[in-house]
Amino acid sequence: IFHRILEQVYLAPEVRDQADVSQLLQALGAIARKVLDEAPVREGFRATAWWEQTRAEIEEKMRRSLIALHSPELSGDYVPVAHEVAFERANELVVHDGDDSFRLRGCIDRIDRTPDGRLRIIDYKSGGKSSFTNQALSDGKKIQLALYAVAVRDALHLGEPVDGFYWHVQQAERSSLTLSKYRGEAGESAPDVAVQRAWEAVRGVRAGAFVPLSPEDGCPPYCPALAFCWHYVPGFGG
Repeated sequence: IFHRILEQVYLAPEVRDQADVSQLLQALGAIARKVLDEAPVREGFRATAWWEQTRAEIEEKMRRSLIALHSPELSGDYVPVAHEVAFERANELVVHDGDDSFRLRGCIDRIDRTPDGRLRIIDYKSGGKSSFTNQALSDGKKIQLALYAVAVRDALHLGEPVDGFYWHVQQAERSSLTLSKYRGEAGESAPDVAVQRAWEAVRGVRAGAFVPLSPEDGCPPYCPALAFCWHYVPGFGG
């Protein structure tokens, strides 16, 4: 729902300048109402008596997010230029290591550009930002954004992104992890580390490395194996 509202607001006909937050906020109300009207059927959930309150909260969170995204200290001279950019069958990312390779397909939420051509990637998230840290990338847990940077460069051929971050819509805050400030233990860039961790995952899958392990901070209460898994450790409020 958040992704759909954001995409449609930026691409609304009445928004002539995607860097003008006043135009975006003017378009928000009608677009949010349309998306939220369609949401129960489209997303497959039952609208309870609390849905009206939830709708109002979503629209308010979207308003706060748009204002924060376009604050001078965050937006700088970046302007949104592309939304929901797919790299799929015709332009999928192929990552080589000698004669070996793996393929990746995905969809980038947003690409910004400055007048001099510098690129920035933004990936929208509905959850909190506490786990989106530099260490999470180093550990191979949050590599999506950095792999998107590789896709922008090598699959979409748009150039080398100089920055990027996860945007946590409900908190209207960016992640502490940013592509421009990240450095690996040996000084590697975020894309280089992400590719290394992706190869480790691919080769682990090929080798059948599926030993069940409890997450360091415990298991989520929604795990379908909760009732019978002998590795279950309460966590995440479970």
